[in-house]
Amino acid sequence: MKVLILIVYSILLTFLSPSIGNSNSQHGFLEIQGWSVFVETARTPKELKNGLMHRKSLGPNSGMLFIYRRPKIACMWMKNTHIPLSVLFIDRNFVITSIEHMSPNTETPYCSDKLVGYSLEVNQSWVKSKNITPNNKVRGIDFFLP
Repeated sequence: MKVLILIVYSILLTFLSPSIGNSNSQHGFLEIQGWSVFVETARTPKELKNGLMHRKSLGPNSGMLFIYRRPKIACMWMKNTHIPLSVLFIDRNFVITSIEHMSPNTETPYCSDKLVGYSLEVNQSWVKSKNITPNNKVRGIDFFLP
């Protein structure tokens, strides 16, 4: 029953959410510490470069998952990004290695302290209210992998 509810919720969000802006990316759910977050993916060079730039809002339980071809030191910035975001840097074992809270409309680089395979941008308030911390496991990333 829980799976059916998640599928219906996913379909509704895909078609009804104004905060999901890239119709070519994949959409789905990730889970961290029992909390669900609905994500769209960024994996092409253009998607990775643009991220959540120019968006005026992001659903309270929504985010963007950046998928890198190879592990790397990932850096994010907030140029033309109007939403206060947190970025979770995630290793290839789907474990959060570090979290950075980013200020809107700045060009300050926020970088991982280790090689990562993924980054997840979400509302700052979501990370803080759910008490998400480094070493938490992220479930569901493998759904987006080939």
